[in-house]
Amino acid sequence: MRYFFSLLAVGCFLLATNAAQDDLAKKDISSLQGIWQSVSGEEDGKAMPEEKVKANKLTIKDNKWTFVEGIGQPGAGEVTTKLNPSKKPKELDATSVLQVQGKLDGKDFHGIYSIEGDTLKICVTEPGAKRPTEFKGGKGVVLIVFARQKK
Repeated sequence: MRYFFSLLAVGCFLLATNAAQDDLAKKDISSLQGIWQSVSGEEDGKAMPEEKVKANKLTIKDNKWTFVEGIGQPGAGEVTTKLNPSKKPKELDATSVLQVQGKLDGKDFHGIYSIEGDTLKICVTEPGAKRPTEFKGGKGVVLIVFARQKK
């Protein structure tokens, strides 16, 4: 009987923890809604050319993120995201659902994000690579800083 109550207590704790994580994710998703303009970026440890930085735009609606110029890829792209704000740094997992060239359809990206006011930082690796642990460029890593566009 004690075993049953122990399992029940552990189950309740896990449900409460998952509910709290879901609430944090919903809060972050809500705060990210809108249109974002990139202000700086790095690819493979090198600064993005200014014209590419200016061309990068991100529209976030619910968990669907649409890129113009895409992260590290020419053209437009769309990903569905899942956020885990309980991690340090906050984690994001994205699955490509639309890519102009079609090379990234269905590919999974792992990254981290930070939102502070009207500034959003995203750092992702190429599909299949390990998630970055800090906001730092490097081989196979894309780091973009966005500013929220005012209405």
